[in-house]
Amino acid sequence: MLTPKEEQYYSRQTILPALGKAGQERLKNAKIAVVGAGGLGCPVLSYLAGAGIGQLTIIDGDKVSESNLHRQLLFTLDDLEKSKAEVVKTRLLQSNPYIKVSLFTEYLTPTNVKRLLENHDVIIDCTDNYATRYLINDVCFLLKKPMIYGAIHRFEGQISVFNYKTGPTYRCLFPLAPSPESQQNCAEAGVLGIIPGLIGMLQATEAIKIITGIGEVLSGSVLFYDALNQSFNKIGLQRSAEQTLRSIYTNGELNPELYKQTFCVSSGLETTIDEIDFSNLSQYQWIDVREKGEEPIVPEGLSIEHIPLSALKENHHLIDGERIIILFCQSGIRSLSAAETLQKEGFTSSKSLKEGISKQLITLWKQHLTSYSLKAQ
Repeated sequence: MLTPKEEQYYSRQTILPALGKAGQERLKNAKIAVVGAGGLGCPVLSYLAGAGIGQLTIIDGDKVSESNLHRQLLFTLDDLEKSKAEVVKTRLLQSNPYIKVSLFTEYLTPTNVKRLLENHDVIIDCTDNYATRYLINDVCFLLKKPMIYGAIHRFEGQISVFNYKTGPTYRCLFPLAPSPESQQNCAEAGVLGIIPGLIGMLQATEAIKIITGIGEVLSGSVLFYDALNQSFNKIGLQRSAEQTLRSIYTNGELNPELYKQTFCVSSGLETTIDEIDFSNLSQYQWIDVREKGEEPIVPEGLSIEHIPLSALKENHHLIDGERIIILFCQSGIRSLSAAETLQKEGFTSSKSLKEGISKQLITLWKQHLTSYSLKAQ
């Protein structure tokens, strides 16, 4: 039942004939998990909080950086380096004290995904990488939960509802992840700040429709938006990946081994910045496998070779097999693929920098360089 204060708060919504107090009570009783509190997550969470979703769960292990602010409007300059999930929770409760918000300041992995998502009615994918998106899709299939998908790229966006009743899944649209060298997120490809706001609002709308039973859910089709010509296009989609989905489980559980090509599962080919011996940098060759122009820019103090993953094979002459090869990219996915390729081709000292070259890692990198520079003096 709605309290008198809640009735007043949601009054402009409950007067809608298709929704009414009964629909508002369904929203109040709903539990929705939102994976990602960034460009898509900020509008999704804002509008679902305003709509009165009774239990919102935020899952995000990231921290606020300055490059987020042009599109992630729940954050300010005062929030830099703070946990995104914690900041968003504070903002949501400031605007609507009648809801509950829980958070997990961690990233989804094959080992924690079922535990974090299973006690929810709807899962909303607000991520920016293929690895996590496939993981969400697969566990939603396992748990029989609808997944609201949203993706953005430069001036475009797309949205669909997967695994809704007997509808198609994400693997029906994209059965397999693209090659590592073709994977780019917002930090790598760029995005017009308005795009995630628009797509996020559409995702929130689908969640409200699913919970209340109003309207026609966007299942069985994918909606595409292009800002440059201000157009929406919709294509139909059939369920077709049943066999693929059933093959990824072992005894009813996700098989982590199957995610090594799309997910940064711990690997013997990975290293961390703390494992680098900055007192003896001459033993390493650093190779940036990102495309030219990708940010963040690495700090001065290291000699870095730039060989994009797509051009790795024809540039073996630039690789020094006598040194330890440290490969890095934005997220650690492309560099892990590069390390695996070089290992097979005889460069057995190749290592991938785990989790990529994030802003936080660059800060740590600078600290190590400064520390050993001072010791040398």
